[in-house]
Amino acid sequence: DGGGNRLYDVGAKTVVPYLHRRGIRELYMVLNTHPDLDHLGGLKSVVKNVRVRYLGLPASIADAADYSELRAVARTQGITVLPLHRGQRINLEKDFKLSILHPGKTPAAPDRGNEESLVALIEYGKFSALLTGDIGTATMDDILKNNRLDGMTLVKIPHHGSQGSLNERFYEKIKPRYGVISVGRNNLFGHPSQAVLDVLKEQGIKVLRTDRNGAIIVLSDGRQVKIRVTMDG
Repeated sequence: DGGGNRLYDVGAKTVVPYLHRRGIRELYMVLNTHPDLDHLGGLKSVVKNVRVRYLGLPASIADAADYSELRAVARTQGITVLPLHRGQRINLEKDFKLSILHPGKTPAAPDRGNEESLVALIEYGKFSALLTGDIGTATMDDILKNNRLDGMTLVKIPHHGSQGSLNERFYEKIKPRYGVISVGRNNLFGHPSQAVLDVLKEQGIKVLRTDRNGAIIVLSDGRQVKIRVTMDG
């Protein structure tokens, strides 16, 4: 996901400059979890200005009207669009794989975007990260039921840490060391929920928040993990 804002182009002003500063001129794959503006908007400038091989979208809503502009750019740029669904695994290189845990293949109504969010599991050696989009508690339960997840290194807390992601059993089962909350400072929705923060604290999960820590950069060689932040919040 690339963020998004109606007031300015997050992709052009933040994401692309960051990639260029890191010397990144090509992306093997770009994933969008669902087409809400705050997740999709920042990707449009990315696919226009950075070479991208594949664009992964949630299969159940890949034909949603909100994706029409992004798909048009992908066609123009020669980017292969991949509708991703539960059960797929992409072996990127030795010991590094990407597994899709959600959604399924069956087409869903576009207004179910949050619950149809692409959920991806990244595994590299002993490192693992669960990326969850904006799924709610029912989908979190489904993922637990259909997958064996335990001892995650990191989980992206669903839906900006909102009340809708308050699922104590989910965090008990996957036992992440770190929980990352992507959230704007002083946002109008009051995210993250204090109840969610309390559950994470009770379970000993170290919380990192973009509103307090700035950019959160996770580095791993498959054995150890290092996390860098740009703000000490």
